[in-house]
Amino acid sequence: MPELIYWLWLSQIQSVGASKCVKYIEHFRDIRKLYDADKHALYEVPKHLPNEVSALMNKNLDTAKAIYEKCISGKINIIPLNSKHYPERLASIYDPPTVLFVKGNLPDIDNECIAAIVGTRKAGQYGLTLSERLGFEVAECGGIVTSGLADGIDGAAVKGALRAEGTPIGVLGTGIDIIFPNTNERLFRETEARGALISEYPPGFPASRHTFPARNRIISGISLSVIIIEAPFKSGSLITAAHAREQGREVLVIPGNVDMPSFEGSNELLRDGAELITQGWDAVGRHAWRFPSGKLGRKKNVRQIINAAPGESAIRGKVPVPAVKRAEEPAKPVPLKVPEKARARISAFPVFEGDEEHVYSCLEGTMSADVITARSELTPNQVMVALTMLELKGLVKNLGGMNYEKL
Repeated sequence: MPELIYWLWLSQIQSVGASKCVKYIEHFRDIRKLYDADKHALYEVPKHLPNEVSALMNKNLDTAKAIYEKCISGKINIIPLNSKHYPERLASIYDPPTVLFVKGNLPDIDNECIAAIVGTRKAGQYGLTLSERLGFEVAECGGIVTSGLADGIDGAAVKGALRAEGTPIGVLGTGIDIIFPNTNERLFRETEARGALISEYPPGFPASRHTFPARNRIISGISLSVIIIEAPFKSGSLITAAHAREQGREVLVIPGNVDMPSFEGSNELLRDGAELITQGWDAVGRHAWRFPSGKLGRKKNVRQIINAAPGESAIRGKVPVPAVKRAEEPAKPVPLKVPEKARARISAFPVFEGDEEHVYSCLEGTMSADVITARSELTPNQVMVALTMLELKGLVKNLGGMNYEKL
């Protein structure tokens, strides 16, 4: 049986994220031996948890085999955490994906200057124009643009990179075969044809409120810099910025109108120490020393962004658009009743969403994310998303080193 099936089995165990499964892999030193281990052998693993052992005792491979067959038939590459093709840059973050699903040609991420460009889906013309220009300039200077391929800022950045004939990377919050939003089919296909699509979710995995915040750690994890353009306070981009800070990545911001709510989050990042930039070379040039081969370079005459007609492909020639599975719109969350300033503490009746209340109740004194995860019995992804949102609401303080305390 292919070894990948055992990795797919491990990746589908919800209560054992990568940050937890590594200790089991290191103990047994072989994914097959981990699969074959009985309860007594699993209890010998240092720092094991009973709920992890119980989950690992489920030896059913039916789901893993079905995913494997879908990937083979769909020409989807599977890259497990132990593969030489798995980016070390991503493997070094807290809770890296156990398995990556890839369509297209994934570049050698560890040897590329990758800049994430993210922002609000409901961007104005100013933000969209800047995003497309920044994406174009980053690619033109030899960098690679990555984003979540969402509407608004994310999509505009990738369009700019494609027009510079770059090789963008789209990080999905759904299964690798699902296009979300489904109006972005052309952009998805052009990104796959020129660069790559990646996801930690298997084929057919639907969109949800939790998958998109979780994928943001991957966007920042494969990047050297994260550029925020037009982000209000309640923006997923701020989650990406929080992940970037925790991962030791640079947070760069394009300034916006201080009187517009859609720029309140990004402008506050500037106030809190993020660096202001105005062009793509600002994000790329600072990393030129990492690439002595001279692959990065500022163009003396950066070309104007091509004003393609609506619907026109950004890639020369036609890109085949095969039949794809479309995502259904997830249920819209109830709007948060948070203060105007997201960092202002909610004093009377905190309004929680998703797993936030459960995570908040598990936090006592100063705790590490690992301890909170063990207490809550949630996945590391769910805990980190909840902690980030609690931090934005001013209920939790990040002390650094993955340690948190209530305010």
